[in-house]
Amino acid sequence: MIEKKIIQQIKQINAEFPVYHDFAPPQAKPPLAIISRVGGAGKLFLDRETAGGYEIRIQITVWAANRVTAIQTSQQIESLLFRLPECANVGAAVSVHDVDTDWRGMRQDFLFVE
Repeated sequence: MIEKKIIQQIKQINAEFPVYHDFAPPQAKPPLAIISRVGGAGKLFLDRETAGGYEIRIQITVWAANRVTAIQTSQQIESLLFRLPECANVGAAVSVHDVDTDWRGMRQDFLFVE
């Protein structure tokens, strides 16, 4: 499962850095990261018998109390993920804002092949 590798990479920032699947619990405090499977090409081989070759699109959203921390953390995560040979980015990170919490975030999609 690629999520285990992603979390291991993100935890290199700090072993206690919170990483959640799909959503953060109500009591969560920034900075934190959320990882979600958001698509991908799926099985890449036509024969369906060849092992591996399954493309997954993972979205990683970083939330922080301010924009600078969100950008810095997002850039750290991107650099750590690029150490994985099965990782490629889909594009640059996009800034987001949560009006309920006033948190600042960065959202970026990556492709992984398992």
